[in-house]
Amino acid sequence: MVIWFVAARVDAGAIIETARGARPLLVAIALALLPLNIALEAATWLPLLRRVVPGTGLRQAVVGVLSGYPLGIITPARVGDFAGRAFSMPDGDRVRIAVSAAAARLPDLIAILLAGTAALVASVAAGILEFAGWAAMGGIAAVLLVLLTLVVLDPAIIRRVAAALPLASRWEPKLDFLTTIPAPVMLRVVLLAVARLGVYSSQFLLLALSFEPGLSVGRAFAAILLTLMAKSIIPPVTVLDLGIREGAAAFFFGRLGLGAAVGFNAALLLFAINLALPAAVASPLVSRYRLRTRSPLPEVAAAEPSS
Repeated sequence: MVIWFVAARVDAGAIIETARGARPLLVAIALALLPLNIALEAATWLPLLRRVVPGTGLRQAVVGVLSGYPLGIITPARVGDFAGRAFSMPDGDRVRIAVSAAAARLPDLIAILLAGTAALVASVAAGILEFAGWAAMGGIAAVLLVLLTLVVLDPAIIRRVAAALPLASRWEPKLDFLTTIPAPVMLRVVLLAVARLGVYSSQFLLLALSFEPGLSVGRAFAAILLTLMAKSIIPPVTVLDLGIREGAAAFFFGRLGLGAAVGFNAALLLFAINLALPAAVASPLVSRYRLRTRSPLPEVAAAEPSS
């Protein structure tokens, strides 16, 4: 429903007309980057996963990432992804595995917020972007960026916060591994997240160019980074942010003179390639979920979360 509402606001006719002119070659190149995107997602998670399941290799991490897509695609903000990864692992504590997957998402957010804030400041300063909420958006992103950076540099903060909250204190023993992650490891994970953002943004750009080859690459990159930042700070009120991503893309592409319909179509096709397609391909992996692990969790069995 949300996606149809956004499409109506953009102009459904323009969306259809723009989609008809898509260049298949550029779409195919964006699709070809999908395996690299998934491999970088697994590489970002792997250093944290090894803290709870020692000896895990990149191949197993890739399988875990793929296993998270089917559950992730049916839950807001892809939170089901964490449970899918945990259930896919043949060994280890499910809660700790899920927490490691959640912690691996923080560097992704840092990369997006940092790049998005830079794009916002540069665009406003250059006089090519203006909208009423730009200062508030930048302020929220800056606050989140500082908080997330503090957590990434000292992941043990998560455990200390959990210990201070009555409802979360029961989970504290499952977070002990966070105290063993040194800052250099997390910084390396952040660099991998930056590389993944580069691949993801390139896919987005290729799709935008497939609909409008004459786009300004600089403005398109700014619109893409602003779209990803907006999606990251807007509360996930829809499944997989479907509608939020496309609405933000239409807004920023339109404001930067690139065409709202181009942004909408590129964002929707990016969703299809990077989320819907992997979820469909990985759906057989659901049958391999391990609903029990070798490390049973009797004290939290009634309260296990899913992401």
